[in-house]
Amino acid sequence: MPGMTTNPFCAGITAPALTSFAATNIAGHAMVGIPGGLTVIGSSAFENARPRWVSLSPHFISETATSESQYREVMGRAGNAYASADHPVTAVSWNDAQVYLKRAGGRLDLLTEVQWENAARGPADDMRIVMEKETGRFTPTDFVDFAVGRYENFVFGVLGQIFTDARSELFQKLISEGMPFFGWRVYGTPSGKLTKDEAWYDQEGTAPVNWGPKNAYGLHCMTGNVWELMKDAYEKNPAHAVDPFVSKGSTKILRGGSRRGNVPGCLQAGYRVSGNSGGRGDDVGFRVAAPQDSRK
Repeated sequence: MPGMTTNPFCAGITAPALTSFAATNIAGHAMVGIPGGLTVIGSSAFENARPRWVSLSPHFISETATSESQYREVMGRAGNAYASADHPVTAVSWNDAQVYLKRAGGRLDLLTEVQWENAARGPADDMRIVMEKETGRFTPTDFVDFAVGRYENFVFGVLGQIFTDARSELFQKLISEGMPFFGWRVYGTPSGKLTKDEAWYDQEGTAPVNWGPKNAYGLHCMTGNVWELMKDAYEKNPAHAVDPFVSKGSTKILRGGSRRGNVPGCLQAGYRVSGNSGGRGDDVGFRVAAPQDSRK
């Protein structure tokens, strides 16, 4: 990867995927520590999000989306006057979120979309181990059916080729030869699947911010509930490799899908949608991030 200067660390490949992560409280938000290193983001399912290796610095991400009660405490007014206190704040714009972050302090920020996608997918999983644990065996020919709609972006090592089609002749050859390989979850759920037990979608209203099981990085509702505003401006297929962030532009990114979602593709971790920085929606909220030197 041209210009890459960080060590080739990748959770789940060059180091064990941790089962618990450093937690702290920053400006009233319960935060989870996300390790830095290399990861794969993007999805071949979408034209504006090609799969690629990126490198991220360690950072904190809030366990939940910002709640209506947190927003009211900082802003002195409601985001959505009809929302319950423990539900995510909605009907806020990207510009509103910037005011909240400034007033809240603690060096809080919105997540970049790469931080968000990495946190939603979790660390890379060893595909042989996952399949053997759940089915009792691993067979190359059965792997495609096992992984479809659940895992994608398969690699055989850090910075190696990203395979997007498990049916390809080369991919099948490599796994038949016994090489270890790894993949990332399609959805921001513990299993990588889209199920009503793990994600809040196709619902009439929002769920509490701490609804449901935590994902692989200890975060709630990374799929569904509310669209989450990203720090980035929209750019088709951004190519930046280290701590990617697109700063210029009034059209901002939203990630994660919402409680209204009933199309599986729109709820995938790799799906990107854009909106105006001044726009508000009753299923749009935000989560916060902070550098790892921001403990309070």
